[in-house]
Amino acid sequence: MEESSVAFLRESEENSDEEITEIVGLRRPTLSEVSYKTSSESSTEEKLIELGESLPVIFDGGSRYFKVGYGGEYSPRFVFPSAIGHYRWQNIKSGMDLRDTFIGNEVIEKWANLLVKYPIEHGIIVNWDDMEKIWHHSFYNVLHVDPEKHPLLVTEHLFTPKANKEKLIEVMFESFRVPALYVAIQDILSLFSSGRTSGLIVNSGDQMTYGVPIEGGDILPDSIMTMEVAGHDLSMALMKSLVNKGYSLCTMVELNLVRAIKEKLCYVALDFFDEMFSEDATAETFTLPDGRIISVKEERYRVPEAFFQPSLLNFTCPGLHKSIHELIMNCDPVLRKIFKMNTILCGGSMAFPGMERRMVKELQAQEHQLTNIKTKEPKILEKPRDVRSPRTHR
Repeated sequence: MEESSVAFLRESEENSDEEITEIVGLRRPTLSEVSYKTSSESSTEEKLIELGESLPVIFDGGSRYFKVGYGGEYSPRFVFPSAIGHYRWQNIKSGMDLRDTFIGNEVIEKWANLLVKYPIEHGIIVNWDDMEKIWHHSFYNVLHVDPEKHPLLVTEHLFTPKANKEKLIEVMFESFRVPALYVAIQDILSLFSSGRTSGLIVNSGDQMTYGVPIEGGDILPDSIMTMEVAGHDLSMALMKSLVNKGYSLCTMVELNLVRAIKEKLCYVALDFFDEMFSEDATAETFTLPDGRIISVKEERYRVPEAFFQPSLLNFTCPGLHKSIHELIMNCDPVLRKIFKMNTILCGGSMAFPGMERRMVKELQAQEHQLTNIKTKEPKILEKPRDVRSPRTHR
């Protein structure tokens, strides 16, 4: 796997003796970055097989994408849409394609003829039959492994109801007969992967944005923060802006293309108003599969700006930086410095270029520390740091 898809740190320093705020960005790999198997990974797997051991399998499910891979590797082996589709009409089947269910990338290829569902909504499984099909697809068609021979780690959303966890355990043991299972909260794993056991996780995906303070591996539930703006809102805003410029983008297939434009071309400006009046701002183009060329200029920085100015999308909530600062200040004074020094951005919607620098700037401004910020180049974590074993969370 490419090291750039593992983790990177951005640190801020000041010339004074005042507090330093550190933002850590955990970037999830895009589809184009996910390789299938490297020689080093193959040798690791072969060594375990020689020792009579099986690699643990990892399932990390989100509202928009599903990630699968093996324990001990730095990033997922495969990433595919967590979507499942059925033909709208039975008579549309043709040739040798007699299936009526499509999963992941197959859904994108046949989207126009399918009734598409996402079994995970706002991080919570809402359709167990479809979810079980995605798990089956992941074991047998993606990883090509026998679930009865591999321990399994499944991530769960912070707000997962207890009944959902019990159902997941039941399905994995009774339907797939896995030999061992561990269910872990995604945000705690994100914290551990950065080499920390205490910190503030700021997670933003397609449908949810929230902040989670964690001390010693334990979540502080009374201090959790949520925000209305998330990735889907940005995608819809970009789509609306492009339609207003005369581009014909209105179907769900085209919404997926708009998401691709957002992920490839958008960035967070260090100063929004300077960017608006800057002569250096340039338009970028994106070529659609049908040959149409989309030109994007001010939307590149205006769309992600909604995290700091939600009013741009007609939301009345405070900006993410203000919500983070309020969360920290509402915590125990002993923990405030820990969270200020260990704020971790993760999730696809936090992966925009410039997000870390802008967040540091805004958090410093909230603290009325208006001195200049020096930002170092991203530093790759080549190896995971040693952390103590995670506690069992029920």
